[in-house]
Amino acid sequence: MAETTSPEANIEAQAPKEKYCHVKQPREDKNHPSERSDTEGYANATFIKQPLDKDHEELNELLKSLPHDDQGILHVGSDGVVRTLTADRDVLGAVALPPRLLKAMLDILPYSKEAEDKFRGVDGTLVPREQWFHPDKSLLPPPLTAEQKEEGRKFREEHKEVLERRKKEMETEERKVVIISDYDIILK
Repeated sequence: MAETTSPEANIEAQAPKEKYCHVKQPREDKNHPSERSDTEGYANATFIKQPLDKDHEELNELLKSLPHDDQGILHVGSDGVVRTLTADRDVLGAVALPPRLLKAMLDILPYSKEAEDKFRGVDGTLVPREQWFHPDKSLLPPPLTAEQKEEGRKFREEHKEVLERRKKEMETEERKVVIISDYDIILK
């Protein structure tokens, strides 16, 4: 027997899904652990669901387009360029962020006054493209040691099924965006 659906159900299925993010809400009590520390208390913080803004949506698409390495990292350089790096810190992919996207990137990370000061006024789009892929080594974190690489290899081996399942989920699902900070880095 053929399955039937109402016209309304067909319209709903065809409509593009609204993209959402979760935004951490400030507390009136500034001494609460989630307000005192960069990392403390997020599990107990209050978040509200709201439509994803265009900057975070654009940032998501850019980050999705970058190549990744199993032992590598995603790194935001003080020059405003986001790079995907190998364990040895070779650059696999890079994208220069304008101030609005740099702010969007930082807003998904715990707040740090030091980071806010470091990135205030930075515009990655002013960095020559050659430097995206061949930056000064001082802009990159140190390479992993042989011991760290071995620990990573063992971890991936022990958790292979979970990591593969999560990778497939990330390829098919929308990235979840959680905004936990409100950096003030854009010069007026």
